[in-house]
Amino acid sequence: MNILSASMAEHRLLIYHETDGRKYFRLLDDVSADLGLALPQYRNIVVVKRLAKDLVRRQPGREAIARFANNLPLRLSSAGRRGEVVVAGLPPFDLRVGRLLALARHNRVIYHNSWHDWGGDFQPRRYGPLTEQAKALWRRFLSHPNVETVAVTPLSQKGLADFAGRETHLIPHAVEEGFYLAAREALDPPGPIRLLYVGYLEERKGVPLVLDLAARLGVTAQVVLAGDGPLRRDVEAAQASGQVTYLGPIGDRRRMMDVFGQADLLLAPSKRTAKWEELFGRVIVEAFASGAPVFASDHVGPRLLIQPGINGELFAEDDIAAYATKIEALAADRVRLGRMADAARASAAPYADSAVFDLWRALIARNLAAAEALR
Repeated sequence: MNILSASMAEHRLLIYHETDGRKYFRLLDDVSADLGLALPQYRNIVVVKRLAKDLVRRQPGREAIARFANNLPLRLSSAGRRGEVVVAGLPPFDLRVGRLLALARHNRVIYHNSWHDWGGDFQPRRYGPLTEQAKALWRRFLSHPNVETVAVTPLSQKGLADFAGRETHLIPHAVEEGFYLAAREALDPPGPIRLLYVGYLEERKGVPLVLDLAARLGVTAQVVLAGDGPLRRDVEAAQASGQVTYLGPIGDRRRMMDVFGQADLLLAPSKRTAKWEELFGRVIVEAFASGAPVFASDHVGPRLLIQPGINGELFAEDDIAAYATKIEALAADRVRLGRMADAARASAAPYADSAVFDLWRALIARNLAAAEALR
């Protein structure tokens, strides 16, 4: 029900994110509609660097220039914006936080993050001797009276709250109801166990392990990959084995739900870098909702979601022998695989749109009312 005054209904949420915020804030479209707002505006904080990446990745030039032209005006006008609600995502200690601080002077800013280690040396952004100055700038932003903070997991909630010295809300990523309804095609008699990888095709996401695993398992498994990235040619070449199917990048969410619905197991064998490890793993919850247990690297995000032996398994990085042994055991014991699928579905319940919607709606409505006073 729309409870906003006529003047408040003139607002539109601004989603200001390092990458494509639609992936993370899709539910805010529904929240906006429920509050009587126009659809949110999605903009990238990173403008010039994003254009360079698009061109390096050979994105169509017209699309790259259009995205650049869409994002640049906000960069130029942020100081003059007033009375808006901005939902922002940015890695800890990124110096672009200065733009968010400028927006916070006359707008309400909801900072959203899934990073957990705010106090240690394991950080996505470091600047040598200037790192402490960057931290000070972040504390200034996070303590601003017009800023509220939201974390995706309890671990990131504690890290952010401890660093900022203030309350941090806990709102997990949401998963569309369609994943929970994904039809699972029964195979009788059972064929090869169906393994799925969805994500960016790169080294740190463990794509080489997925391909090596397909070769090791042979006819025991059928491995499906969806996504795009620098290892695309390696994935395409692996199809010659007959055990690998490459679907390419999938932009249509309905089709993605169907893909998940045909999988017996999701693979997420990420590899740590000096500045990154797998965090929440929205794809893990999408797999759970579809009834697919998840086999993943023992990273901080998967550890929060996966109960080994119940709804998936956790592995040391690159331990292909352990992956293969566990997969072969499940391929031979479909009753146990079914029990794990049921447990996976149950694990996904707290992340359904219906479970998360009211949390976002209450937070947005409160900040809309506060933003009205800043106009």
